[in-house]
Amino acid sequence: MTAAPAKPYLPAVIEWVKRGMAMATALSEKKETDRYRRTIAMRHLVDALGMNMERKFGARVGQRGDLVTVECCGIRASSVQGLTGALRNWITAAEKKAATTATAAQMGATLQ
Repeated sequence: MTAAPAKPYLPAVIEWVKRGMAMATALSEKKETDRYRRTIAMRHLVDALGMNMERKFGARVGQRGDLVTVECCGIRASSVQGLTGALRNWITAAEKKAATTATAAQMGATLQ
């Protein structure tokens, strides 16, 4: 039986996902190969990113019809534009939560 992954530090997870998405975007913009091959390669990279999030951070990735959902670190995001869109939405939501948490922590420190 494998141990559950440790609860990740949200800013580190955000940066990890952003790096993966940046690699996928860079791959999709390469001009050496035709557009179809770039698109397929990007999809494979994004799928691998989703699987690694599940394994490394305990994320849940699911699809029901056209809707793809990503849940990680207590943050849930979805998109009808595939896993790429769901991950982009997750990054946006996670950054908002991290900013809110940081602001609350600063206010708490100021009040003490």
